[in-house]
Amino acid sequence: MRKIGIIGAGLCGLTIAQRLLRNMNDIEVVIFEKQPYGGGNLRERNLNGTIVHMHGPHIFHTKSENVWKFIKQFTTWEPYFHEVTAFIKGQAVPVPFNFKSIDMIFGNNGQFMKTAIIDEFGFGSRVPILKLLESHNSHLNLLGDEIFRSVYKGYTEKQWGKPISEVANSVLSRVPVVASYDSRYFNDKYQYLPKYGYNELIDNMSKSINIKYNNNIDVDNKKLSNFDHVFCTSAIDEFFKYSLGKLDYRSLSFEQIDGSADTPYYETCQTNFPNEYEFTRVAKYGFLKSQTNKPIFIAEYPKDCGENDHKYYPVSNDETKALFSLYKEKSKQIKNLTFAGRLADFKYYNMDQVIARGLKVSDTFMNKN
Repeated sequence: MRKIGIIGAGLCGLTIAQRLLRNMNDIEVVIFEKQPYGGGNLRERNLNGTIVHMHGPHIFHTKSENVWKFIKQFTTWEPYFHEVTAFIKGQAVPVPFNFKSIDMIFGNNGQFMKTAIIDEFGFGSRVPILKLLESHNSHLNLLGDEIFRSVYKGYTEKQWGKPISEVANSVLSRVPVVASYDSRYFNDKYQYLPKYGYNELIDNMSKSINIKYNNNIDVDNKKLSNFDHVFCTSAIDEFFKYSLGKLDYRSLSFEQIDGSADTPYYETCQTNFPNEYEFTRVAKYGFLKSQTNKPIFIAEYPKDCGENDHKYYPVSNDETKALFSLYKEKSKQIKNLTFAGRLADFKYYNMDQVIARGLKVSDTFMNKN
């Protein structure tokens, strides 16, 4: 019987484990998790009958039928379409910017912008604001500039703790304007939330797996040699005990605040604050009626990542890219070891991307074995 070790009982590690167990014979999977629970950033708390995500809003959405086919088997799902507003100029304006947002900010003058977007990019398209700023149409330039200044500049600078000129253009290239009145935050084919919460999803994915909690395994540990193969989903620099230096992350702190479901600030389940407020956004939990007793409002405050802080967002620049490359080269020196996941790959992934990554590395392993 072959023994497979997995470091980390988050979504990526559990995906790898379930994929291997369901498709290979004579295999034993052991997961090492240093937290007293699995699930990583998906963990929730039930606060007086309302389910609150402990690490910020997590909405499952994907275009991948393969990812949806895999994850849907572990719990019951309900359709859910996330909507977000940004509090700008005294109004809760839908984001991504769409035709309703344009009407609210520009009034009758917005008709020229809507016509220009349709003419240049087509109705229903999702256009990055960089495309608007690069356009030869003055109406689109004005729209792109307004969105950049009032919506994304302040939010991005708070989120990353630096002037927006120092933030990679790839961040803005992902910011769309929707050429319609569609106010959904995502436009993926599959958009759902687990009916009974992510904790049940994680519990179901954990079944039939030997998970050793409050445990760790590293390259110097003799336990590593006890396995035919090891998948590491934890931070790659931490795995190597920061021997080459520490990779940089941004972190978050969370605070429950007073709020009212009747105020225009919180008319949707998420409100962004791209202005003088210290927090970047407020999430109004719960997202499903079945998960809600009374709405609970949680504000998010971005901050530098200290030694004991949770690692949320990889800081990507020339220095960190170079350091990560050195760790990748170091990892290649160890046989039968695969790194995969947000921390292991030093890359921000959405939930579906985490699942896809787990499926890919497990399928690669099965094809070779």
